[in-house]
Amino acid sequence: MAAAMADVMTASASTAAWYDYRTLDEAKCLARELSGFACDTSRLFLGLLELMVNAVEHGNLEIGFDAKASLLARDAWEEEINRRLKLKRYAGRRATVEMTYLDQGLSFTVANQGAGFDPAPFLSTPVHEQCGPNGRGLWLAKTLAFQTLSFDASGCCVQAVFSEH
Repeated sequence: MAAAMADVMTASASTAAWYDYRTLDEAKCLARELSGFACDTSRLFLGLLELMVNAVEHGNLEIGFDAKASLLARDAWEEEINRRLKLKRYAGRRATVEMTYLDQGLSFTVANQGAGFDPAPFLSTPVHEQCGPNGRGLWLAKTLAFQTLSFDASGCCVQAVFSEH
């Protein structure tokens, strides 16, 4: 966490903080830290963690939906994450999270250096229709934590707006 926290930079007058991170542990620590800026810390933590973990596992490490399901079924997900983090192809990739204050809440922009994806199917399918061990993270983030989720055209960058109201 200390290494990730040391990466904080002020990007502009409206940006409260900008961090980069590489691992799932760093994502979890940063999500916990950033959720402290809201009164409803647990709701914000859940949403941020989903977006930030996705940026590492699906974005930077390019673990697709089916591959993750297979890894989870074999209890090999964490091992594969750690293996890919060490591979030259992925070792230099970083994800970023930027927090900006809004009049009525907070905005978070989470980006990765992966190939991108189409988020639409994962945002529109209700959780009760998901039968597998994965595929609910974006839907949960949108439904339980954020008022809006907006992806760029590549699917590598998402802006999430959080409001206490």
